Amino acid sequence: MKNIQKPKFRPSVEPLKLQTVSANRFQQTMFIYYDLFNVTELHKIITFYESLKTQKEQFQKLQIVLINNQNEATSAEIAHEYFRNNPCYFDNGIFMRNLGKSVIDKFPYCYIFNNKEILLYEGYCLDKRIFNLVLE
Repeated sequence: MKNIQKPKFRPSVEPLKLQTVSANRFQQTMFIYYDLFNVTELHKIITFYESLKTQKEQFQKLQIVLINNQNEATSAEIAHEYFRNNPCYFDNGIFMRNLGKSVIDKFPYCYIFNNKEILLYEGYCLDKRIFNLVLE
């Protein structure tokens, strides 16, 4: 598995630009950061992305990587259990420890965590409100 470079941060992306961006951008990896992790919060995230994938064709092949900055190991274990017991779209994800340094595929599910932003691998830093606008 090739190394994934640390994405560049951008303040935001206009909703219109997000709507017109090519579908290929959404077939890459999206990183979601959460400062704290719990199963309830994870369930909300999964529900959100399942609806996203259902409503927008360009999100069909999106790969999600969830990252908990507080406690990576514990979060990975909890997420692993969650996805094992709750089948969902995101069953081919990877868990990344120390973003940009090493990729760990020990857990065959996608995980994680940070309410502040949603980041696309190509470098777009998106606010959840923008996604909400796109879905409306």
